[in-house]
Order: sequence, then structure tokens, then C-alpha cells
Amino acid sequence: MEKGIETVTKNRQLKLYSNSASEQGGYWNYIMEFDHPATFETVAMEEEKKKDIINDLKKFSKAKEYYRRIGKPWKRGYLLYGPPGTGKSTMIAAMANELNYDVYDLELTAVSSNANLKRLLNRTPCNSILVIEDIDCSSDITGQREKKQSDDMVKFEKVTLSGLLNCVDGLFSAYDGGRVMVFTTNHVENLDSALIRRGRMDKHIAMSFCGFEAFKFLANNYLGIENHELFPKIEGLLKQTHITPADVAENLIADDDDEGSANACLQTLIEVLEKKVEEEKSRLLNDDEKKTEPDRAVEENGTGAKGNGHVY
Repeated sequence: MEKGIETVTKNRQLKLYSNSASEQGGYWNYIMEFDHPATFETVAMEEEKKKDIINDLKKFSKAKEYYRRIGKPWKRGYLLYGPPGTGKSTMIAAMANELNYDVYDLELTAVSSNANLKRLLNRTPCNSILVIEDIDCSSDITGQREKKQSDDMVKFEKVTLSGLLNCVDGLFSAYDGGRVMVFTTNHVENLDSALIRRGRMDKHIAMSFCGFEAFKFLANNYLGIENHELFPKIEGLLKQTHITPADVAENLIADDDDEGSANACLQTLIEVLEKKVEEEKSRLLNDDEKKTEPDRAVEENGTGAKGNGHVY
């Protein structure tokens, strides 16, 4: 029976749910079949980092008895952070496909109260991924708790940070199935430390700009090439500037599979990178020109080149 259930589960169609269209945001609505093509085989990321995430997901999915033995709810939280275009949403899709879990997209701004939030999360079923994307933009509740608010502001507040924290901690406790919660943010520094501490967000994953290893993966995926005479030049340019995997991929979409098309794509990418390098140099030059003489004196003393190595 267990093998049969496992087989049926693996072959079923995943689904996407959201609360954004429900009354007061307190109910899940079926949106569509979740048929996102992203897998870890198509995610542009350093291979070791990718393997670490896959192993962590597999370990969690098989740890039901372990969590029961140690007396902890069978849940795991992931925080994906980094600039826009670095693949956070794609990573969520890859996680869902790896675990074969349905996705529940939680829109905090649609939830009218802490009570509705608790009701909504308590109705999240087993073997699912609960997602709050751009949590720093979803609500004002994710800032520091020490921030003072007037009585009028509190009166109209929909969901409080305390309410969210209680739901995150209590969400999975009454159920036996494995659940994954994923937060994404472009500005992790804006989130309250209590929200992203270990035990709530157990694994923090930095989604970074495109490095050379990620570029080679994209080139192989989009152009079908593992090496090229232009690769060394691209590697050098990637070390001089920042570009997202999404921007790199956009320049690697070829019209056909011939070698000439691949060359054209790589040349276009080189032009884009060279332009970004020049823009970065120009910006740094302008910033330097705007500095006052005292600023330069502090820098010289602070480097230890002309001063004593201390900045006061």
C-alpha cells in the first residue's frame, strides 16, 4: 500500500493555490495545474550549492520518523534572498517538482486579520509548499518589532508580526505531514531577525549574480555548447561587473542551433557585459569626484598607506 501510494503521488499533476481572490484572504482557491518546467537540472547555480539544496530537500522528505522521535513538527523553512532576476521563483518551482508538492501562494496583503491568517494556514494540507514571495514588500509587518506605531496605525493594521510568527510556529504542529515554507526577499536586511531565525527559516539560500560556472550551465542549456573560444573573455568580464542569470539567459536565446547563431549570442552578451563594465567604471569615477578633501584624507589614513591605519 505504501509503495502504491508513493507511485500515485509521484505521477499526479501538481496544483497551484492562492488566497488572493478569496473573501478576506482567508481561504485557498485553486488557480491552475502547476506545470512549471523548472527542475534542478535547469537551475543556473554553482553545482556544489545546488547539490546541497537537493540533498537537504531529500533528507527532509524522508525524515518523518526522525522528527517524530525528537518531538519536532515535520516542517522546514527556506529563505531565498538576492537581487531581482537571480532565480528565486524558479528555485521554488524546482523545489516543488523535486518534492512533488503542491504550491500554496500566500498573499499577505489580502489577509484581513490574524484570525483569518491562522484559519488559512491551518487549512494548508500535508506535503505542500507554502510560499510568501517578496515578503519585505507584502506588508509593513515584516520590519523591526521595536519600531513604534501610533494607536491609529495599529487600529487599521491587518496582520501583525506577532500573528505571523505565531502562525509560522503553530502552523504545522497539529499535523503529521511534511511541509515546506519558503520566503523570498530582495532585501533580507529589512526583515525582522525573529522572522528568519533558524527554526522558522532553517536554511538561508543566497541567490547571487551570475558567475562563470552558472554562465557555462546557461550556455550549455540554451546554446548546447560546453566550451567556446569566447568563454575566457566572458569569464574575465563577469569578474568585473554584476549581471543576473535572467539577463544572461535573455542574451543566449538563439534563433536556431547552428554555430553561427551561438557565436552571435555570445558576442551580444560580451557587448552587454562590456557596456556594464564601462558604466560601473564611470559611476565609480563620478563618486570619487564628488568626494570632499576630508573624505579623501580619511580614506588615505584608513588604508594605512599614509596614516596609522585607524579611522576616527
